[in-house]
Amino acid sequence: MENAEVLDLLHRQMEFSGCKIALISDDKLLTILRDDISTIPWPNMWELPGGGREDEETPFECVQREVFEELGLKLEEAAIVWAKEYQGMLDPDKTSIYGGNHHSGRICQYRLW
Repeated sequence: MENAEVLDLLHRQMEFSGCKIALISDDKLLTILRDDISTIPWPNMWELPGGGREDEETPFECVQREVFEELGLKLEEAAIVWAKEYQGMLDPDKTSIYGGNHHSGRICQYRLW
């Protein structure tokens, strides 16, 4: 996928319910432990950082905000080099996007749901 296509997908105004991101540095994957609340999906389970879309965020705005809120990290757009749309996991009527790359020591993959 060409860089222009990746940027188009990341900044497209579209319907999606939230985002998840795989933060990879060298051979390490950063995960978080979900709250142990029975009313949320997959309570007390390890998973990728992320959360729900706010207002009319683009996919990139959503994933960038979630990473900063949960981890205090600023996601750089240049670290994301590919992306693709898929059917949503929690809501099959919504779009999921998965994309990424692997760079030593850089944030590189994300998944939007």
